[in-house]
Amino acid sequence: MTLRQIHYTSAPPGPDGSGFRFTSVSPELTEETLRLAEPVLGYEPPRDAPGRPTEDELDAFPVALAFTRLPDGSTLLSRTVYTGADYTGRYGNFHAHGVHLPRGAALPIRPIEAWESPSWQSRTPAGPPEPLAELSVGRSFGREVLCGFARQRSAELAPFLADVRALFADPPGPQLVLVEQDAQSVARWIALASGALPGRRAAELTFTTYTRRPYRSKHMVIGIRTDAEFGFTPAELNHQYRVHHGAGGPSSPAGADLWAQVAAEVWLAGQTVLFLRAEQLGAAEVGAAGFGAAEFGTAEFDPGPLAALALQAGVPLAGPALAAAVDWACGHAALLGEEFWEAFVQRLSAHGGAQPGAGVGVERYGRLGAALLAAGRSARVLDPLAVAAARAVAYAPAAPPGREQWALPLSTGARQVLAAELGPDLRAELGQVGTPLDRVLRLLQLAAELQIDAGAAPERLAARLATALVSGDAAALRQVSELLAGPAGAGLRAGVLDRLNDIAREADPWPVAAALAGEPGRRGLPDGWAWADLADHPHLRAARAAGQARRDGGHSGLALLFRLLDLSTVGLAADDPLLLRTLYRLTWPSGRPQAAEARQVLALTSSGAATGAATGAATGYGAVPAAGDVTGMLRQTGLGPALAEVALRSAATEAQAPELAAELLAALPPGELPARDRAALQVLSYAGQVKAGLIELGFTARALALRKAAEPVEPGIAERLAAVLAERLLSGQSGLTGYHGDGVPEVLLYEEITDLAYSGDEAVLAAYRQQAGAGVAQQRLGSGPHYPAACFVAWQSYPGVSRSWDRVRQELLAEVLRPALRALSPNEVGRVELLVARAPYPVPALGSWTEHWQAWWQQGRSGLLGRWLGKGRAGEPAPGGGAKGRAADLAPRSGRAEGGARRDREGDR
Repeated sequence: MTLRQIHYTSAPPGPDGSGFRFTSVSPELTEETLRLAEPVLGYEPPRDAPGRPTEDELDAFPVALAFTRLPDGSTLLSRTVYTGADYTGRYGNFHAHGVHLPRGAALPIRPIEAWESPSWQSRTPAGPPEPLAELSVGRSFGREVLCGFARQRSAELAPFLADVRALFADPPGPQLVLVEQDAQSVARWIALASGALPGRRAAELTFTTYTRRPYRSKHMVIGIRTDAEFGFTPAELNHQYRVHHGAGGPSSPAGADLWAQVAAEVWLAGQTVLFLRAEQLGAAEVGAAGFGAAEFGTAEFDPGPLAALALQAGVPLAGPALAAAVDWACGHAALLGEEFWEAFVQRLSAHGGAQPGAGVGVERYGRLGAALLAAGRSARVLDPLAVAAARAVAYAPAAPPGREQWALPLSTGARQVLAAELGPDLRAELGQVGTPLDRVLRLLQLAAELQIDAGAAPERLAARLATALVSGDAAALRQVSELLAGPAGAGLRAGVLDRLNDIAREADPWPVAAALAGEPGRRGLPDGWAWADLADHPHLRAARAAGQARRDGGHSGLALLFRLLDLSTVGLAADDPLLLRTLYRLTWPSGRPQAAEARQVLALTSSGAATGAATGAATGYGAVPAAGDVTGMLRQTGLGPALAEVALRSAATEAQAPELAAELLAALPPGELPARDRAALQVLSYAGQVKAGLIELGFTARALALRKAAEPVEPGIAERLAAVLAERLLSGQSGLTGYHGDGVPEVLLYEEITDLAYSGDEAVLAAYRQQAGAGVAQQRLGSGPHYPAACFVAWQSYPGVSRSWDRVRQELLAEVLRPALRALSPNEVGRVELLVARAPYPVPALGSWTEHWQAWWQQGRSGLLGRWLGKGRAGEPAPGGGAKGRAADLAPRSGRAEGGARRDREGDR
């Protein structure tokens, strides 16, 4: 094909006029084409250029080599040079020589290769241009020159190529502005871009190596000098253009692109032939996939083919570029020959050097190995890859622990080499306490694969793995289980079981139970424990039984305890007394059985309780069997504090809590529990004895003294003690054997009332007040004269000894006793008065008990009568008041000896 040419300069007058005009054109060019081409052929010299340059100075003017796409879709490759004076002697002339290509036509060379081509002319020929079959390639841009320039500008190379790549994105990136002191450097940048681009993209890259007015340029790449009419504003640098300032001025922020990074490495390594080979690989791949032209663009800039070829050729790659090479190789194992893959794998294996596996990832080795195996590659390819994979497992910080992700067939020689190379570091890292768990698992797998003695203390590793199993982390649980089930865990299984048994015995056994039995939703997990022999690990058998019982459901409390004994097929052998504590913790994870259940557990500490089934049958979940050496077994099981806590935290309504406290006090010698806890148990036990009537007179003072010694007493114990004392005081049972009188002394425990009144104890008085107004006390008040007479004497005694007692007794007199007496007949009230008169207790200071009774009773009746007659008013003294009424609330504050003397005087009367 003959190229169509144009020449443009300032010329003498001719048929087409004078001044700047087309001076020689090929006949095929139309007037319309010339009209479109003319605006891009102009030239303005740099501002600092000499106004009247000499012949030598003309060579320093920048050359404007431009490749322009015209509005009609055709292209124009032009070279414009400054020529100085025109035919009139006036300076400012230039000469442009161009080659025009119709729409769809392309040059056989890349446009930038025409830089300094001998085909260019600086003078207008006489007549039409000589036929030009092709443009010769300029000789100044050989591979060595361009590679040397790339190394000089290595820091800027990848960002520049990233911006070139963006020009072909959708939508395209902003225009590139290259600021250099000479047009040749601009041309070299464009040559680097064109050399890296796929052929058809290089043919589409428009550019100019020089212009003074870049704002007018429509080219993709624009070359300017520092004195060009360009603002370098932040908006231009950051948004409107991508500026690369070769003279150290302001530039745009550096961009990043993986294809650009790989292409830069290829230029720096001088392996430019790889660009063509990568293009051929990409085209073959696209063609095989059946892509059309529209889809070809993305595949053109795929970094994988270029990275794979670069790695095979020895170009140093790292990070994402290396990963891209491996990823592409995984999908194209059958595309290239054996020699390529042998070199590729060897380079990959040796690539890491000081950082084996850097940027690749263990999983990529696995995928690549699987692809190469499927493609039938030889051992020469696979062996180095297996070695690289093993190194990555050993050194990569975050590789997946699953063996299937990285394992490849290893020859005996490769295994021996790796064992010698990796063994010392592997053993050292396994011996470090801070090595992450996933790395420990990975290294153990690798050690088994390479037949390396792990070297670290087995018990330490076993403890680490056992801790992971009970951590609650489902992923860690599964990974450790799988490791222990495989060859890598063979030497650690016994140690792991021992440590798990220790955890179940010494700490919370439920995480162990969950690991052994599996949690809901992970029912396949227990299958991984087929290797576990629990014959010598009773606590593990109990834990597994607990996990199974929880999954089966239907058991709790004592039923679960005995179920565990049956399922675990273990008894409470004397050589392992802590097993009962493990069963206790598995049965009651919260540590809070009922007091009755705790008594059953306490009974199991008897040396006579041999097996779970036998014990369940013996106790019947009811009465506590006779115990053997309970004290010794209880101390060995370590359950004493736990059972004591059950008693101490028991509710006031738990009937067997006092019995549990008494049994613990008998079984636990002093010093086994804190002194305060032991004192609180004594209070609880004493409350039970008082309720059962086993304590004779003086129990009130004794109980309050015990409670004071145990402060702060648990709420349940304090509530129970107050209720028991109130009930006993109101019942009037002395507890004295053979004492069956029917007078006031027999009904009223007056000595206990004295202790209660003087104590002023709010809790006991509140319980006393509550119980006196309800239940049995109310029934007894209406069942005969003795009880109300005793209550009157008690509630009229010891006024003023405490505010609490005064408030309670006055409420009881007014709100409990008087309403009860009003329900009696006059004869019954009279009998009450007779019993009050014979009361043997200290008489009031102002009159006898009879006078007290009459004053109190008449005061209430007068008030009632006044209300009946409508005469009584709130706040007025009741009829029958006065001195006698006030005396009704008085009693002597003398001691009990004076009371005895007063009783003697009353008897003499």
